[in-house]
Amino acid sequence: MALLDIFDEYDRKARILPAVIVLSPGLCTFLIFLPEIRRSSIFLLASGVVSVALVYLAAHVVRFLGASVEQSLWKSWGGAPSTRLVRWRDETLGQRTKAQLHADLESRFGVGLNSEGVEAKDPIGADAVIADAFRHVREYLRLHDAEGLWQKHNVEYGFARNLLGGRWLFSMVALSGAGACYISATLTHGERSTEGLMLNIFMLLIWLPFAWLVLPLMVKHAAERYAERAWLTFGELARENRSTVGEKR
Repeated sequence: MALLDIFDEYDRKARILPAVIVLSPGLCTFLIFLPEIRRSSIFLLASGVVSVALVYLAAHVVRFLGASVEQSLWKSWGGAPSTRLVRWRDETLGQRTKAQLHADLESRFGVGLNSEGVEAKDPIGADAVIADAFRHVREYLRLHDAEGLWQKHNVEYGFARNLLGGRWLFSMVALSGAGACYISATLTHGERSTEGLMLNIFMLLIWLPFAWLVLPLMVKHAAERYAERAWLTFGELARENRSTVGEKR
């Protein structure tokens, strides 16, 4: 627990946890081939240090892979959810709510979003303005509501996105483990190698439909929940702070 305390909640849940999942076939195969780590304290310590280092490295890898797939995901969704939800032509939020958010951005940051007519004429330019405004919103939320519900949704999105980015890595690790166990079982006829082969195949059979059919839907759902909650929370905080300032005057 003390080791994990050096990471914040986002790192632990959105980066470390996906990395552990992605590496789990390799870790299971490692335990099968080297059962003696349970008996040797020195080897257990050494393998633990190596495992922590690998997980830390994998956390950076899955974060990179997750960020790499993000743009293609947004394109397939018709734009980043944080941008799409505030477009006048999007129907997720009501027109009155979006008009209020436009006013909140103007009063808080001096940022004016495009009108409905301008957006219709230049949708790409309007999206760029919204995306830039959302950068201000994120920083505002970090300063005024760092532990809010929007952050929990952000963690959920980061976890799902990074896991999606690492789905090929999980598959390769499991295939490598299955191959190693198969070669070992063929040469030594060991029961543990056969068990390892079956375990890796079982994980692949579970993983492949989940990672390619279910996980993309999870990512989109988490992204939209995060974007909606971030915008609505910003609006509530901006109006609350504005009313508080007004009362002091």
